[in-house]
Amino acid sequence: MTFDIRALIRDYLDETEMTDFREMAAELSGRLSAKQVRAALVEALPSLIQTINQQRRMNNSVLAGAAGVPVRSAKVAGIAAMHAAALRVLIHVGEGRNKQLGDCTYEDLLFAAEERREQARRNAAKAEQFEALAAKLRAAGVQHVADLPAAELAELGAAA
Repeated sequence: MTFDIRALIRDYLDETEMTDFREMAAELSGRLSAKQVRAALVEALPSLIQTINQQRRMNNSVLAGAAGVPVRSAKVAGIAAMHAAALRVLIHVGEGRNKQLGDCTYEDLLFAAEERREQARRNAAKAEQFEALAAKLRAAGVQHVADLPAAELAELGAAA
């Protein structure tokens, strides 16, 4: 039987009352053997690497359109190094493939742009769901989602 960290986390989330992810991670990791910790790390690292790459991409001055290059040679060299690093940021270009920004083609960049637009649409739809849920709280005169009438909670479960 293989170790499934995702199933373990889903079960843990169902049972815990904690809300701080770091505290959850500390508690959950204390339940794991050394072998399970290694398996969990191997499974979790790709997501963490992707997240850090996304953060680097968001802070990428080439993509952000930073302007103005200082005239001192040390600063120019620093900026050149920064741009070189920016060109190494990984961009998802479809079919489970990533490319360094500097190697992206026109089609790769259009794919990346559309992928982000689709994510923005999903985020906007989720924001609308949260607003509708907030309106249900007001309409029911309650403070917490858990205090909604059973019929409202049943609808919430069906929409999830």
